[in-house]
Order: sequence, then C-alpha cells, then structure tokens
Amino acid sequence: GSLITRFQAVDPDTNSSIGVYFYLNSIDALPFSLSSSGELFVASPLEYLEGPHYNLTITAVDSGIPILTSVIMFTVFIEDINNHNPVFSLESYAISLNENYQILTSFITVDATD
Repeated sequence: GSLITRFQAVDPDTNSSIGVYFYLNSIDALPFSLSSSGELFVASPLEYLEGPHYNLTITAVDSGIPILTSVIMFTVFIEDINNHNPVFSLESYAISLNENYQILTSFITVDATD
C-alpha cells in the first residue's frame, strides 16, 4: 500500500530512536497498517462513505527495562471524490406533444442522482 507517514520517537534514556517500536491499537479492522519501525500504510481501499475519518491510536514502545510506552492520537481524513456517474431514475423517457403549446412550457421532469 501507499505510505502515509513515518512516525518517529526518541527514547530519552538512550537519546536515540533505535529500539523504539510502534504498533496500532485497534480491535476493529482498519484500512491501514503500521510497521514496527513506524511507517503507516494504506492497507486496503479507502471509501468516504464508510467513514469520513479514522482516529488511530499509535503506541511507541521502548526496549528498556521496564518497558515504557507513549501514545498519540492520529486522525486520517478521507476526502470524497466524484467516483460515481449520475443515474437517471428511468432508462428511457417518452412524451407526446401537440404542436400548439406555448414556448417555455414544462411538460416532464427527468430526475438523475449522483
């Protein structure tokens, strides 16, 4: 999948990011994956109608004793795109008119939805 961002954390005990690992806290199936090195990827297709945003909880874990953690909230907003064609309510329309109607007279309403 596509890389969204890279999380970085420094362990103040070692003044380094070496030995800091990341994971995504979720019991729900999400369209994202997070590598242990902090790279957040799109793991499956995103669909605006399934949710305009996702609130992710990212945990960084050090490799010290005792193990310490830090947690952040990260929100991914999904932008709606125009990915559906307009659809008429019927496949075809027909109308019969007499020849003596006034100009700009309305005879039928045709509906289409997107």
